[in-house]
Amino acid sequence: MYKHLSKEVLSNLDQVDTELGSQLMNLFLSELPSHKSKIDQLRNEQTSVDFGKAIHALKGSIAVFGCAEICQQLKEAEILAKSHHFQKAAEVYSNSNQLISELVNEIDTYLQQKAA
Repeated sequence: MYKHLSKEVLSNLDQVDTELGSQLMNLFLSELPSHKSKIDQLRNEQTSVDFGKAIHALKGSIAVFGCAEICQQLKEAEILAKSHHFQKAAEVYSNSNQLISELVNEIDTYLQQKAA
């Protein structure tokens, strides 16, 4: 059903609290533009270590939903940035943006289905 959202994680969140998954998703969606804006700013400044730290924060937000493929790409970008391989890190991060967009669409679908 979902490519990025983990059914197991969603099930576990629902077992803890039927609204917890939705609350976390809404929080993630509201904070995502800020995360991406900060990452874009650091990418433009070519601030490698801070770029890696910002990617790490985004990765943590996404990991809550069990998105292994996205987290793996972000981890690679983070490691590259912290190792001062800025251009390669920026490229890997850019490639992950399509997957993050897909995740946002999945979250929107999940929230719409849950509201119905």
